[in-house]
Amino acid sequence: MKQTLLLIILTFTTLATHSQDFASRFMELCTDADSVKCQTIGPKMMQKLVETVQNKDQIQNDTLTNPVDSCTVTDKTAQNLSQQILTKLKSARIITATSDTQTLKERADSLIEHNKTRFTPWSPQSVNENGGLYIRKTDDIIREIVMYTRDPQENTFMIVNLTGEMDQQFMQTLSTARAKQQ
Repeated sequence: MKQTLLLIILTFTTLATHSQDFASRFMELCTDADSVKCQTIGPKMMQKLVETVQNKDQIQNDTLTNPVDSCTVTDKTAQNLSQQILTKLKSARIITATSDTQTLKERADSLIEHNKTRFTPWSPQSVNENGGLYIRKTDDIIREIVMYTRDPQENTFMIVNLTGEMDQQFMQTLSTARAKQQ
């Protein structure tokens, strides 16, 4: 009986650990002395964001008086990009730190290396000495995106961890949104 109970506990522990995202695993490696902050937008909040963007879109459609107004078109395009991005996401976690950033970056490198069968670089150019962009895929669906970076001049470290059901179109939309920001 004890062996069966132990086996059940180990199975649940293994399943719980396996289902964690990169940010959760990283935070388990941190202590209070690391002074890291983690902000999470969970599935419920993500759904509310999608609903907010959709409601705003509906209000603009109802009150739009001049469809060729360039400001409105730009706002609408940005809004559509936001909606396309948000609907594919399940959660987002952002981890930031402003001390011991080299140690934290090395910890992230080590965690990626330890999980190299789970995470692959987005592209060869997406990894450098200050961080990288990695994905976890199942078939053609991207389940998780991990981006971490260290800025040595500003002594900052940041991890952005997105989970959901993302695809190539999502990545293209994300790239398009980023290019329009710059």
